[in-house]
Amino acid sequence: MVLRWTAEDLSDLSSVGNGIDVLERECTGGPGDRLRAARSAGADFRREFAATGMPQRIDTCDLVTLPYPTRFGLFRASRAIAPFLSITNRMLVIR
Repeated sequence: MVLRWTAEDLSDLSSVGNGIDVLERECTGGPGDRLRAARSAGADFRREFAATGMPQRIDTCDLVTLPYPTRFGLFRASRAIAPFLSITNRMLVIR
C-alpha cells in the first residue's frame, strides 16, 4: 500500500509544523544549474534553521525491527554463529 500525501491532506493539522519555503526553488537549467541551486538553497536553509533557536522537544520513535545479515551488520567484528541480527529503524521527531 502506497500513501500519497498532499498539502490538502495536511492543511487542517496545525500541529504538523511549518513549511520550508526556502527549499521551494524552481530551476530550469541543466544538471549543473540544479546542483548550484540545491547547494544555495541548502546554505540558505542552514542559516534559517540555525536562527530558529532550540527545539521544544525531541523524540525518537521505533518504526520497525528487521533481520539484517550479521556479516554485513558487524563486518568482521564478530564470529557469531547467528546468520542475522536485529536492526530497528527509528524516526527522529523534532519539534
